[in-house]
Amino acid sequence: ADSRQQAITALQKTLESAGWFYKNNQWEEHTKQDELWKKFRTEAEKEVKLRNECFEASKKAFEKGDKQLAKELSDKAKVHGKNWEKLTEEAGRNIYNEMNKENDEWTMDLHGLFVNEAMVFVKEKVEK
Repeated sequence: ADSRQQAITALQKTLESAGWFYKNNQWEEHTKQDELWKKFRTEAEKEVKLRNECFEASKKAFEKGDKQLAKELSDKAKVHGKNWEKLTEEAGRNIYNEMNKENDEWTMDLHGLFVNEAMVFVKEKVEK
C-alpha cells in the first residue's frame, strides 16, 4: 500500500508539473496557455455572447412583426461581431507574443491559438 501511494504521489507531481491539478474529484488544467487564454480572450468571449444574444433577439422581434426593432438588434449584433473579430485577433497576437517571448528565431509555440491564427504566424515566420 505504501509503494502504491508513493506511485500515486509521484504521478500527481508529474501531472502538476505539466499544469494539471486534481480538485473536487476532477482534473483541471492550469497551464501558461490556459492562463493567457483567460487573460486575453475574456473580452472577446463577452462580445461573441452579446452578438449571439442580439441576433437571437432580432430573430424574435422579426417573428413578432417588429421589423424596426429587428433591424436595430441586427445592427447591434454586427457591431458586437466586429468587436469580437478585433478582440480575437488582438488576443491571438498577445498569446503568440507571450508564448514566444523567450524562444529563438527557429522556435514557435502555437499553444493557445486557433488554427487560423497559428497559420498566420507560421506564414509570417516563413516569409521572414
